[in-house]
Amino acid sequence: MTKKYIFIGSLVVAACLLSYWLRSQVSVPFGRPKLPSDIEAQIANFEEIPEVTWKMMYRLDYETGEGPDELMKMDGKVVKIPGYIVPLTDEYSVVEEFLLVPDSQSCVHVPPPPPNLIVMVNLSEPVSAEQTWGPRWVVGVFSIENSESEYGGSAFRLNGVKVVKYEYEREK
Repeated sequence: MTKKYIFIGSLVVAACLLSYWLRSQVSVPFGRPKLPSDIEAQIANFEEIPEVTWKMMYRLDYETGEGPDELMKMDGKVVKIPGYIVPLTDEYSVVEEFLLVPDSQSCVHVPPPPPNLIVMVNLSEPVSAEQTWGPRWVVGVFSIENSESEYGGSAFRLNGVKVVKYEYEREK
């Protein structure tokens, strides 16, 4: 009986060590983003934050990295992008890492949208899951940079600071 307990104990220790080793082999894709020290001043007036549109991003050739001047000038700048949020985990009450896509049909399906229609977002502070439902503006530091997730490749990254509900303009 003692040999059985020693064997089971050894298996538990081995499983723990294997788990620890596996965690050390997995790189965390983001961590907290580094943001400019004057970020709060830059986002104080939402209307003045420049918008990066999906039309601009669609025109990026994600294989060569060439794109329209208006898009390339936004690299490294604080911008706002409208879209729909696709969390990178299934179990969440708060969200800090997600994909931003142009419409609700571009969420999780096969095949995924092309990389120039996906923005990888990492928020400086998590938001509640309820704040991710429906169309949103995401504000942050924009970069033209390829990355991968289980849902597909992305040609852009946004170190996000703020998620704001998207309000449709009504015709007058």
